[in-house]
Amino acid sequence: MIRRIVRELGEWRRARRDYRVLCDEGRAAHLEVSIRIHSEDYEWTGLDGITGVRTTVPLTRAGKRYVRGIVRDIEKTCVRAVLIANRKAKEGA
Repeated sequence: MIRRIVRELGEWRRARRDYRVLCDEGRAAHLEVSIRIHSEDYEWTGLDGITGVRTTVPLTRAGKRYVRGIVRDIEKTCVRAVLIANRKAKEGA
């Protein structure tokens, strides 16, 4: 039982290493990514700034980092909208 688990873990590690080599050769799998604020989320859909992106990225560390960056950028747009709303509310009070 333990030997099988150790063998499978070693096989998994070798496969990950082989995949990284394929990535380095430019042969990584590619993901078609479409990230945006949901169209029925009316409170957030009309914001100025980045509210969505559609792109294709390689399934590599850099590609995953890029997708995380998209999510951060959309979040920044939402936070900026809240900041502006808070300032307007403060001015009106």
